[in-house]
Amino acid sequence: MNLEVIDTPGTSDTNMPKDVLEKEIVKCIGMSAPGPHCFLLVINIEARYTLEEKDAIYTNFRLFGENIFKYTIVVFTKKDTLDYHKKTLKEHVNNASDGLKKIIQDCNYRCIAFNNHATGPAAEEQVFELLKMISAMQSGNKEEYYTDERYLKAEETLKEQYKAIEDERKREMEMEIQKIKSKVEQKYTDINEQQVEEKKLIDQLTYRFSQLLPPRYQVMFELAKDGHVFEILLASLGAAAMFAVKHFARKGFRIT
Repeated sequence: MNLEVIDTPGTSDTNMPKDVLEKEIVKCIGMSAPGPHCFLLVINIEARYTLEEKDAIYTNFRLFGENIFKYTIVVFTKKDTLDYHKKTLKEHVNNASDGLKKIIQDCNYRCIAFNNHATGPAAEEQVFELLKMISAMQSGNKEEYYTDERYLKAEETLKEQYKAIEDERKREMEMEIQKIKSKVEQKYTDINEQQVEEKKLIDQLTYRFSQLLPPRYQVMFELAKDGHVFEILLASLGAAAMFAVKHFARKGFRIT
């Protein structure tokens, strides 16, 4: 099983500047395009969630699109606190604030707790249980990943970047091959020697190009470090992302 885990802006952050939030949303959408199979909403089990924090979670989380909770699992950290007090996760949820209960309800009661200090088989068991929950959720969602117009637009933009990299590498390789042929012809007069040397140098060139990052990973690298690919994606999705920010801000949620 291949897993890609992408960190998102803090969903309970009520004071994230709009421009920072917009950029982080664009980056996350780009990295997970054409859409993620699962969102993990990580919550400290010791935290006392106020209504303001609940609103912030709904506001920031839904900036990724509507119906997002259909693809979301709540992951509580610090399960060792529950173990210390001899409480189960179900008991904790039953005694939680109304805001937290609402979040879990909207996630169709999909929640799991992780012991931060678990090691060895115990740590592996936690991961296994989470993967089982993700698999069951995928089945319930008919194996479809979460997507919307912005994700589809991001995928289209990124595919253009993949092709641009492939085309550039192809042009560069063709130029290098021509240089090799010209150099070999000048150095050797014997046809057989030319062919042997030319093949050796072209094989070396082919190997060097094969060691380059695949176009998709190069694009993801550029995206992660706010390179030119990020700027292209921001130009493509920025208006849509900012519309989402303003849309929820108009509803009275605090996004500064």
